[in-house]
Amino acid sequence: MTEDTSMCYEELNQHIYRYLTGNKTKSAIMLTAPWGTGKSYYIKNNLIKFLEENKLSYVMVSAYGISSI
Repeated sequence: MTEDTSMCYEELNQHIYRYLTGNKTKSAIMLTAPWGTGKSYYIKNNLIKFLEENKLSYVMVSAYGISSI
């Protein structure tokens, strides 16, 4: 992981924090990007820790392999 990637993670964390604490609809967040870009890595190695440190609850659901709703 480079310093640039770490900064991107912190920016994502702050954006998600503002969304979760300011959103009145209690909506879900969906991360989308091409396969292999690090979505699961980011969630498992960065976002979950950040959410727990900030006492925010979460549920992680993978849609891997699902081709339609």
